[in-house]
Amino acid sequence: MVFGLILPVGMMESADAQSTYTDITNHWARTCIETLAQREILSVFSSETFLPEDPIQRVEFASVVRKAFPTVEPVRDPVEFIDIPTDYWGREIIQDAYRSGFISPYSGRTFNPTQVIPRWQAIALLTTGLRYKSPENGLETIEASLADWEQIPEYAREAIAAGIQNRLVVNYPDPRTLNPTEPISRGELASMICQVQEDIDAIALVPQQYVASPDAISTAETPPVETPTAETPTAETPTVETPTVETPPVETPTAMPPTSPTAIAAGNQRWQTAVLTNVLNFQPTGITPDSQVEQCVTDTNGTRQCESISASMDAIELAIDGQGFIMASGHRGADLAPINLWDLRTGDRIRTLEGHRGRVGALAIAPNGQRAISGGGDGEIKIWDIRTGTLTQTLTGHTSEVTGLAIAPDGNTAISSSRDRTVKLWDLNTGVVLRTLDDRQTAMLDVAVSSDGRMAASSSEDGLVRVWNLQTGELIRTISADIKAVRTLAFSPNGQTLATGGEGTIRLWNIANGDLLRTIARNPEASFFEVAFSNNGETLVGTVQEGDINAIRVWDVRTGALLHFFPTAAAAIALTPDGQTLVGGGWDIKIWRMP
Repeated sequence: MVFGLILPVGMMESADAQSTYTDITNHWARTCIETLAQREILSVFSSETFLPEDPIQRVEFASVVRKAFPTVEPVRDPVEFIDIPTDYWGREIIQDAYRSGFISPYSGRTFNPTQVIPRWQAIALLTTGLRYKSPENGLETIEASLADWEQIPEYAREAIAAGIQNRLVVNYPDPRTLNPTEPISRGELASMICQVQEDIDAIALVPQQYVASPDAISTAETPPVETPTAETPTAETPTVETPTVETPPVETPTAMPPTSPTAIAAGNQRWQTAVLTNVLNFQPTGITPDSQVEQCVTDTNGTRQCESISASMDAIELAIDGQGFIMASGHRGADLAPINLWDLRTGDRIRTLEGHRGRVGALAIAPNGQRAISGGGDGEIKIWDIRTGTLTQTLTGHTSEVTGLAIAPDGNTAISSSRDRTVKLWDLNTGVVLRTLDDRQTAMLDVAVSSDGRMAASSSEDGLVRVWNLQTGELIRTISADIKAVRTLAFSPNGQTLATGGEGTIRLWNIANGDLLRTIARNPEASFFEVAFSNNGETLVGTVQEGDINAIRVWDVRTGALLHFFPTAAAAIALTPDGQTLVGGGWDIKIWRMP
């Protein structure tokens, strides 16, 4: 059965004549990939590079099958996935693929668009969408075709058998090894798409010696005991016995690392290089994801108040040094709240610093990377020597939880906000309070310093933002953000724009006159906790909680368009100074390489 993917021989000649991608010259599925690219079936990926060994995500899979099989009739009504916002770039793609039966929910009413798809699942989704029927001897077909068939989930074996019967399953370099639990790569998915067409023999888009069949396993050097079931060779068997005809380049197998990077789904071409490169998992001593820990703060009357809170979102603050080499993460703690120092180049934890009680909800690292400052639920600010892990000084002056910290570019001055309703400016060399910038009747929630060190901004629970001259302490202006509480602040790299986030909105403001430039996000059901500009100021990254869904979003600053959305339980974010690395912190710490 064929669904809309019929490629004439003339088109194949055109694909041979010029290469669509620059990185598939020696790839075993090059002919197939180029042909699909010319049909714009692979348009979800970059126009210059294909990255054939990168894994496929669910939203990317939906895009490819939607374009490859446009004539498949819908089999079910659309469903509203709770983790796909209305402005998500792939929303329509996902709905079309779901309605046609090519993809199903990830769990319940969640879709999880950036989850990678294992090989067995991709094949099962294709055979289901193409309405392939499993052969009567389905289990025997799998046993005779795949040496690792037992790794396939039992409930998916009939669908895999249907794929084998229809010659859809392509296994490079060994046709009898499926590696069912490994993520399917872009090149592998393309090869299976190419198998679903009538004129495959005329075009030979895919080297047929890599196609799984009972005959492929019967030629193995160590056949399993079930091989007698494969003694009836098919008409295509001679192609299996002549693998040297295609002469695959010897370097191609090395291009398939055991753990491929996880690509992030993208809304436009320049985001296609973003990949999830590492996950740093940690569990501080005595704390598990289900733990309840005690958080204590001292109120303005000096009374210490404690409450039991969940430790499931453990990393609540992140900071990165000026070189992008060292990262600090602040956590809750049952007794002494820890600060972890990480080497971003290797993913190794360098050391753990302990000293705060309650939680570490504010962190900053000096641009030269030599010292870090931290603010705790105990109201104290501590200065650490990053090279030795030594606590060099404890600054006292706040009487309640420190909520925000920022260090000026010179590395000698810091600004802090606190629930004691004050914002203070500190000399980090002497530990002296230089001045109290703000003292109001509401808790202060965050502070930020411009890249040139001339201005600072503070926010509070009353929805007001104040911009200060950092040298003189003079109040430049007050901005009403028109929300109940402004939780987060960020200056653009050029110092001309201020981003604010909180209950329901993220907005951009003109620093020169205090005018509203743009509302980036507006959702009364959402809470925005942190924002950060890219190093070129073109994009804004933010953490958001919408109902039960936690996510990181990326917006285009100039247009306000949502470029990127991926669900992840991140309580904190940080960008390296070069803008190439985004870190999200929650119970684990995820690192993304950005375009």
